Amino acid sequence: MNLSLHYMNTFTRKLFLQRIIGAAGAGMIAQTGFAKDFFVKKPLISNNPGLPCPAPALAASSAKAAGFVVHPDGIVDLHCHPSLKMYLWNKKMWKQHHPRPGANPIAMQDDLHELSTGFFKGLLCAHYLVEAAQQRWDLLKKLYGVISRVLPNLAGKIEKEDFTNFTQVNVMIDTLEMQVHKVNKYQNRIHFVIARSFLEFENAIKKGQIPIAHTIEGGHALGRLKPLSPERIALRKAALQLAPEPAPDPNDSSRHIQHLIAFKARGVCLMTLGHFFENDLVHPVEGISPDTKAKIGMKWEYSPSKDCALEPIGVDVVNKMLD
Repeated sequence: MNLSLHYMNTFTRKLFLQRIIGAAGAGMIAQTGFAKDFFVKKPLISNNPGLPCPAPALAASSAKAAGFVVHPDGIVDLHCHPSLKMYLWNKKMWKQHHPRPGANPIAMQDDLHELSTGFFKGLLCAHYLVEAAQQRWDLLKKLYGVISRVLPNLAGKIEKEDFTNFTQVNVMIDTLEMQVHKVNKYQNRIHFVIARSFLEFENAIKKGQIPIAHTIEGGHALGRLKPLSPERIALRKAALQLAPEPAPDPNDSSRHIQHLIAFKARGVCLMTLGHFFENDLVHPVEGISPDTKAKIGMKWEYSPSKDCALEPIGVDVVNKMLD
């Protein structure tokens, strides 16, 4: 479930939803996980007038032949992860990368070179903090020990399963914004803009710039009251033995709301409530293909019998988002 933190004082909720749904239906906004590979590998319309490209009519016919709905205004990628690659792998937005079609867990897909050609008009960057509980999955269970020894800094970038999650996500946002500043300063091929409102996003596109809006993947970014992974549960117990403290109120949403307001203040426009594992807001739902589960040995814990309503904290957070 995605809920918008859009400036509701600009549009009524009904009008805002009509605009978004209408735009998606017209092809102005498309989720482009696969479309991206097509458009990047076969540049259709250049954002740089100095670069050769086919005529728009030919571009549109090529895209339609591939099964995509095309609108002259171009495509806004609703879900991409440049900040994740920057945060985990120290990738640089201004360097040349060579992503393959399909999933690219390490290769950078959203760099200056990939985005300077193609049919892209804007990005919604999903800041995703890798959940520590993934260590129970087969592939990561085998690799985590090696990663901890060989790449200790990388191991430290997985969520801490407490309220420092909020700090880690802010570091990801800072990293992206600093790289955008640098890439704008040292080249004039295209200009990126951090858009902190719907109006800023639209105006950037009209000026021929590429707007980037902040989004968050997973409500665990707001913080956790209790850890999920065995390692962090043990650490928490040990810490409490050294410095006992009262048990937290499992329904206290005050810090989650504070963090939500802070994210809104720096331009976050959307947050996905759930992800792979339960958090203080909601339980996960089914959303991963069987082949992906098999590749990384996902220990999937969802079943219809586990369907739950929003947790009390989730209710408070969603009400605040709607406000």
